[in-house]
Parts: sequence; structure tokens; C-alpha cells
Amino acid sequence: MASWQTSGRRAPQEGADGTGATETIEAATSTHNSSRWRSEAPFVIPAVGAVTILLWGLGRLGLSADDPLWIVVLILGLTVVTSYVADTVTRGCSRWKMHLRIAAKTFGVGACVYMTGWGPMLMVGFLYPVADTLENFGAGATAAAVGWSVVTVAMGQAAIAEGIAPSLIRASTTQGLSALAVAGLLAASLFLRIAIVRRSEAQEALSREQERFSELIRHSSDLILVVAADGSLAYRSPSAQWIAAYRPGLPASLRQAIHPDDAELLDAMLDRATSSCAAMASDEVRLRHVDGPWRWVELVATNMVGNAAVGGIVMNGRDITERKLAESDLAMRATHDPLTGVANRVLLLERLEHALERTTRSETTVGVLYVDLDRFKEVNDRFGHDAGDQLLVVLVDRVTALLRRSDTLARVGGDEFVVILDPDGAGSGDEMTERATTVATRLIACCATPAVIDGETIEVGASVGIAVGAPPRTATELLRAADLAMYRAKHEGRGRFSLEQARA
Repeated sequence: MASWQTSGRRAPQEGADGTGATETIEAATSTHNSSRWRSEAPFVIPAVGAVTILLWGLGRLGLSADDPLWIVVLILGLTVVTSYVADTVTRGCSRWKMHLRIAAKTFGVGACVYMTGWGPMLMVGFLYPVADTLENFGAGATAAAVGWSVVTVAMGQAAIAEGIAPSLIRASTTQGLSALAVAGLLAASLFLRIAIVRRSEAQEALSREQERFSELIRHSSDLILVVAADGSLAYRSPSAQWIAAYRPGLPASLRQAIHPDDAELLDAMLDRATSSCAAMASDEVRLRHVDGPWRWVELVATNMVGNAAVGGIVMNGRDITERKLAESDLAMRATHDPLTGVANRVLLLERLEHALERTTRSETTVGVLYVDLDRFKEVNDRFGHDAGDQLLVVLVDRVTALLRRSDTLARVGGDEFVVILDPDGAGSGDEMTERATTVATRLIACCATPAVIDGETIEVGASVGIAVGAPPRTATELLRAADLAMYRAKHEGRGRFSLEQARA
């Protein structure tokens, strides 16, 4: 490949037939040139007229060659037309087209320069075709541009020597000036080439950096959002496309996707972020997935409103749904029975203490039922522990259906359970005792109802001890009193309840 194709703009890749890429480049270049000339035409024609009048006037004053007006118009017109034809006809990346374009533009400039009679003195005009060549073909085309400029100068100097071109400079001087002018053109072209190369390298480095950044964003699992002042999403990374933030006919909005219970958290976070320049705020919120479910997201908001390149609140986030589920599972395991899903002893004591605290404010009492299943060991021995576990789940479901939502059912042993009757609305100790005995009676009845487990009918019973009290009795004391009452019920014949009212 020619050097200009590798040191400047990238040479196009050929298609299967060897022409596809070139045809694409040519079509794009043709469209660009046509639109450029259409936009520049209203300015070029008046400019040509003004330059024509200026040169003619300078010629009248003896400051430039006194060429006939029609020659000035002809040369300037041909220069403009030649430049347009060169841009249109020589589109593409072949070597001969490049040289044809350079020659056409260089000859046009040379004709205008030598028409004035000042020839070598206006050599700076040749920097235009040089710059145009470097812009369109890259730094590798510098030699071609300078070469055609030197050829044009040589032709101009020959025209002066033959008396074809006018000259306001003495013949003995014009040759030396032309040599100096060519040297200056070479130096200027060299500096221009260096500038073009450096600019090209900077652009390529910037392009690589942008591509690298784009790829990092595209393949990042973290979310990147830019929230505008009106709450709309000015930008969201590919990893954030799952957020259901669409509004029919309106820009996507983060508030469309936020969980109703987390809307205030989002507003508070944005308020903290906008409190000062570059301020940061973070929180955990739920966002709706386009498929429907809610996803937990940890968001960090940074105020970049003052940055003209961003102009909004930048929010970086990551999906923490799995972590939240794991935390919830750990919390569940720490406070709930893994088999039945009801509260364990830890949560039982915590809720009983809270219930006792409420009785102090409301002057009510707490009811505690200690339940032990009768003949449960026989079930395990006869039907196996798997059947026993299934029976426990069935009985828990039955008992839960008997209780209020505010009551608590806890498993404290293999076949032992505790029920806390919520004190709200219970009134005096007698009222709570009456409610406790009613619940105990129904509980014993539901436990005595046979259950079918794996095709086998299994029957058990329940003995219940009841304790009713309020502070200064503690949670441990109430549980102990109910436990003693339960053992008394078992001693009296099982399948019944026994009451021991705690003393205040």
C-alpha cells in the first residue's frame, strides 16, 4: 500500500469483490462534498466577486499586475470550478485520484498567485492545498503536496521568464525569491505535517480511550445512571436497561421504577446529593425489573450538575438482591424454627418482653400458653421422624389458624410450643384468663383431630399450661409458671389445660 494510506487516515478494507469498502467511502465522500459545496456556495460567489474587484482595483493603482478584468474573472472562476470538480470527481482513496486532486488545487492557487504579478512573494498561498491534502489524505501525503507545489512554482517561474505571466519583481530577484519561498514552503509544510501527525495521534489516543471506556461500561455489571434536574434519566448504562423506568410519551424516570415504600428514601438521597457541589449520598432501594419483580439496589449519588459534560446527578449502583435474600435468610434462621417457620426461643423471649412492656402502659396482662404434645414420641418410634416432622407442620398450621395475627406461636423444643396472647384489648387479668382458656380448649381440640401423613392416620393430643400476668413478673418467670402448669395438666391426665395465674 502507498505510504499515505497507512500514515494518515486508515485505508479502507476491501469487500469480497474488492470494491465494497471503496464504494462506501466514495458514496459518503460524495454526499459530504455535495452538501459542503451547497452550504458554501452562497459565500463563495460573493467572495470571488469581491476578490475580482480588489485585484482589478489594485491593478489600476499599480499595486498588482494590470490584467484585463475578464482574465481575472476567468482565472478565479476556473480556480473555484476546478476545486469543486477535484472534490467531486476525485473522491475515493486511490493514488491517482489523490494526485489529480492535489494537482488541480495547486494549479488553481498557482494561477491566482502568479496572476497578481507578485509570484514568489505570495508563496504562502500554497499552504492551502498542502493543508487540504494533509486533512483529507493524512500526513503521508505531505511529499506529494509539496512536490506539486514545487512543480507549480517552477511552471510559474518559467511563465515569468517567457513573458507569459506578469511580474512586478525584477527578473534577477524573482528566481532567488522563488527559491527562498520554496524553502519556506517546505519548512511550513513540515511543521504542518508534524501538527497533523500529533493531532491524529491525539485523536487516535482519545478514540482508543473512549472505546476502552465504552467497553468497560458496556460489560460492567454495575449500574450507571445520570438523573436530570426534572427527575428523568438522561443516561443509563447497558447494565441498567432492566430498570422499568419507561413512561409512555415521556422520558424514562427513576421514580417510575422505585418501590412506593422507598420513594422517600430516593428523594432524601437526591436532596443530600444536591446539597453542595460534588456531594455524595447513598442508600439501598428497590427498583422494579422490566419482567416485574423488585430488585434491591445499592445506589451512590454524586452531584455532577456543575459539570457541563454531565449536567446531572450521577448514580452508581449494584444489584444486591442476592445479598438481601441471604441476609433475610440468616435473620430468619436466627429467629425462627427451620422446620415449621414459627418463632424460636430467641424471638419468643424478645416478643414476650415487648408484650410485658406494653402492659405497663395499657394496664393489661399477658397470656402465655405452654403446649406439649401427648404421645408424640410414639409417633416418631412407630412412623419415623420424617412423619413426625410432617405432623408438626400440620399442627402448626392448625394452631396458627386459631390465633390472631398479633399473637405469637413459637417452638421451644422437639414437641413443645409456646403461645403469647397479645395484651392489646385484653383488659383485666380475668379477661385475659378467659381468652387464654378459650384458646387452650380450641388448641387441644385441633391437636386431637387425627392427621393423615403418607397415607397413615396419626393421632396425638396436647397438654396446655396457662400463665397470665404483668410486670413486675419477667418473661422468664411467666414461661416457668406456664411450664409448671403444663406439667400439672399432664399429671392430671393429659389432653387438658391447667391454669396458674401469675401474681403481679
